[in-house]
Amino acid sequence: MTALAATVTSPAATVVLDVVSAASLSVGELVELVVERTGVPIDAFAVAATLESEGLRDTDARERFARADVFDLANDVYVGCLQLLAARPPAPAAGPLVTHGEPPVRRFLRFYGRGVFFALPIVLQVATVVAVRLNQSFTDAEATGVMIGSILSFLATGGFSQAIGRLGTTYTSRYAYHLAREITLRLVRLGVVAAFVVGALWWLAALVFHPFPEEIALLGLGYHLLLSWLWLSLSVLYMRERRLLVIGMVVTWLAVFGVLAGVVGVPIEVAQLTGYAVAASLATVLGRRELRRLVPQTPPLAAQEKLPRTPVLVYMTAPYFVYGVLYFAMLFADRVVSWSAGPPPGYLFSFEKEYELGLDWALVALVLTVAMLEYTIHEFAAIIQPVQRRYAARSIGEHNRYFQRFYLRQLVIFAGIALVSGAVTFWGVYWLRGVGSLPAIEGFFTSRVTFKVFFVAVIAYTLLGLGLMNAVVLFFLSRPRGATRGLALGLLATLVIGVVLSRTLAHWWSAVGLLAGAAAFAAVTGLAAVRVVRRMDYYYYSAY
Repeated sequence: MTALAATVTSPAATVVLDVVSAASLSVGELVELVVERTGVPIDAFAVAATLESEGLRDTDARERFARADVFDLANDVYVGCLQLLAARPPAPAAGPLVTHGEPPVRRFLRFYGRGVFFALPIVLQVATVVAVRLNQSFTDAEATGVMIGSILSFLATGGFSQAIGRLGTTYTSRYAYHLAREITLRLVRLGVVAAFVVGALWWLAALVFHPFPEEIALLGLGYHLLLSWLWLSLSVLYMRERRLLVIGMVVTWLAVFGVLAGVVGVPIEVAQLTGYAVAASLATVLGRRELRRLVPQTPPLAAQEKLPRTPVLVYMTAPYFVYGVLYFAMLFADRVVSWSAGPPPGYLFSFEKEYELGLDWALVALVLTVAMLEYTIHEFAAIIQPVQRRYAARSIGEHNRYFQRFYLRQLVIFAGIALVSGAVTFWGVYWLRGVGSLPAIEGFFTSRVTFKVFFVAVIAYTLLGLGLMNAVVLFFLSRPRGATRGLALGLLATLVIGVVLSRTLAHWWSAVGLLAGAAAFAAVTGLAAVRVVRRMDYYYYSAY
């Protein structure tokens, strides 16, 4: 499962330029660049800020443009902007905003389908758990090792996957393909190191504290390392938006698993691990090929660009990295709380099948809900510049109200899809009940714990999806810290409320902790998103 905000495109990345280095442009081209970036500049200081954000220095102003400094150059560019805008015909003050010719319904379905693609790792996770649930020879102890290893893999690689999505798309949008390849490979290598470090710490903790037998800890270690490899290799394909290749990797895993477990008859854990290894190997080869093919396409001017120093890269990426780690920590925290509420003797955690089954069916509703976030972010990107050009500087209130109405429409669409998704999931399971007698289906209706957890989790995942929708708006405007704060508070609420309720009432009440954490995440990010859309004129200007 990925933190969907990883694929959000920054405002600057939505503008296509023929060249990358602003220092190589003429004054006239700088005028066009500033107008493209900001619309109507407020004053010469705003122009200077835009030029500096494009990498122009006082040295460039003196040597390239024969000006005293950037501010001296900005005065000339500002005058040029006013002249250029005065020569253009005014945009109509009213009427529908046309940003594309595609019918709205078709556009929604296209991006909704792409959103489902981005949620494919959820399908893989559900398939893993369902396979564990269906196989009666898989003991609860073995299932515990499998699930702990899976969770560790997400925690170890989530931040790196998020950073790959952010930095990779940033440099590809600037045609600096050589840097996109370099930073992606560097992050993948760091992710591999992190996976081994987490695995070593896990094995050390298993030897010292004995949370369960060593063979179970070793099984979890195997799942952790191979799944970490798979997530990191898939993150490269996600960054390049190679949807068919990602689908192919999922199909490859399922095919290898199905043949080995169903035809050859090997143990289920061997079949799963082999499937992961084959899919990860193919994804690694394909990802490296994609990156290698990028480099020759780098324009000469872009090839001169170099990566910032490591401290600068760390500072730029840290909020997104932390977001990735916190996202998966909050997503799985309630499970660990539930499993540790009353484990059998000799175990620190014990896999709860009934609890897990309720969560996993609710995940299906989450997939169907968060798929619309792809539509939201592309609609946002499509309107943001046309709306800015539509309104004059004296119409800031109307400009900002347009985005407030846009945000409200997205909330209404989200609410509708969430209701439909929950209903479709429930009735889908009910329909499957008549197809055949499967433990994963029968358990949904025969276990009161599974039934209760499902309904609590559907609400919780709906609120989580709402928080993610707010987060993609914040990410788009380079405001990741609001999303990170929301996740931190959500994780704290999940742990505190989940521990209290699961210890005083019953273990499945940890799902209410997840509900509280998701509500906190949605509330914090919602307030941040409302604050942004109410002052969209400032936040879009300051986004880069």
